[in-house]
Amino acid sequence: MPPVPPPPSDPLDDSSLRATAGLVVGIFALFVWLIPVLGVLVAIVGLIFSVRGIKSGRRKQARIGFVMSGFSLPLAAIMSILVVPLLPTMIKVALSVPSAADRAAEAAVHQTLVPGAKFPDFSFADLDGRTHKLSDYHGKIVLVDFWATWCGPCREDLPDVQAAYDKYHDAGFEIIGISLDVSSKDAFKSFLNDNDMPWPQAYDGKGWSSPLAVMLGASYLPQDYLLDRQGNILRHNPPAAELSEAVAEALQMP
Repeated sequence: MPPVPPPPSDPLDDSSLRATAGLVVGIFALFVWLIPVLGVLVAIVGLIFSVRGIKSGRRKQARIGFVMSGFSLPLAAIMSILVVPLLPTMIKVALSVPSAADRAAEAAVHQTLVPGAKFPDFSFADLDGRTHKLSDYHGKIVLVDFWATWCGPCREDLPDVQAAYDKYHDAGFEIIGISLDVSSKDAFKSFLNDNDMPWPQAYDGKGWSSPLAVMLGASYLPQDYLLDRQGNILRHNPPAAELSEAVAEALQMP
């Protein structure tokens, strides 16, 4: 995957765009939900039209009715099978857009998270209920990874992230995932198991409104911070393809 672009110059503007995108997703979700309903209604009208045409001997009317039914029923079925199951997630993502106050807080925090700065300490409960604190990982090289299963670029980066973890975990490299997912806990755990992601994950199902996301200024995905053994920021958004090299260099530091 190409290197992750640099963060926007004004994270508040980026969050505002995200809020607009959330509204668009919500409208689109409603529109997609209506398509199968309208398809079924058109199919019913087409069938009625065909039956009346057959009874009255109007072949043209009957053919038009069959065409209407033949087109709308498959469309409704396809939309129902492929798209409708995604609607709950789409709607949750749209509704999880943070408030203006949260976006302002994100902007303030984001501006302080630069290489050389101390990354804020935070705590979270993993999926098994165990409590973790970032400060507990001092002495290790840590990647703080903001991501989500619905984030395409995050999934594209995953093989490189896994390769770095597998190669350097025993040498003192750890990943802390902070998920902005809105799916169920069981679905999230299933994704982790299916994709071999054993590192600790902070997950609350609140999407962009997750308190950790707001506290730590996560205004876009993917977003990563590579920290040294003292919890200072070494790199912000190291390209996934270069992560193993960056971790190897960091492990050589005192």
